[in-house]
Amino acid sequence: MMQFFETYRDQPKLATLLRELPWSHNLAIMSRSRREEEREFYLRMASRERWSFRQLKRQLSVALFERVALSPVKLSTPLAELHPAAATAFKDSYLMHVQDYTAIAPVQLWRNHNA
Repeated sequence: MMQFFETYRDQPKLATLLRELPWSHNLAIMSRSRREEEREFYLRMASRERWSFRQLKRQLSVALFERVALSPVKLSTPLAELHPAAATAFKDSYLMHVQDYTAIAPVQLWRNHNA
């Protein structure tokens, strides 16, 4: 509890987010995040996306913060020259996690995709 207090005492804007999430989420974020921005990112995303504890652990383990917040948007040179503000238009991106589909028959996978 003391570490929790010391970690978040200077961040009153996160108080509502901390109350929205279960204790297990808060502990995972606090123990795995190194910087304030990273903690805030995971708190906001877990609250907004309503991640389960398992989903949160997966996002922490694949370093979602580093991949999304710290990596610059990659634009082609002509697009960047024609539209300098294009990088701000592509803030939302889809991140896919590849799962092991070897146990699923191709027909079943195709049916699930087309359903």
